Amino acid sequence: MSELRLGEIVGAFGLIVTIGTFLNFYYKTRHNYEALQERVAKIEEFVKQENLIAATMQAVLHDMMISKYQVYMGSGSILMMERHNLTRIYEQYKAFGGNGTIDKYYQELMALPTKGD
Repeated sequence: MSELRLGEIVGAFGLIVTIGTFLNFYYKTRHNYEALQERVAKIEEFVKQENLIAATMQAVLHDMMISKYQVYMGSGSILMMERHNLTRIYEQYKAFGGNGTIDKYYQELMALPTKGD
């Protein structure tokens, strides 16, 4: 009879260890999941901020191109240095996802005669 009791005790102990191991795994997994959710939320916020910055830069570059268009089309010519600068502004505007509204202005500016720097 004592052997039977010993077997029951060993079996119960094994069950307790198994349950403990499972619960430990569950809590660690849950903690890791919650930590992962926090990191994902931070990354999403970072991406949101980056998109806002990109949209702002695109708007600023758009405004710069329109302002320069008005100035240089009014004068009828463009400085060589400014032509280079406009190309850089235009390329960055397009890199930030700028659409085709500035394309026409850029082409007209590049067609202007160049005056010496």
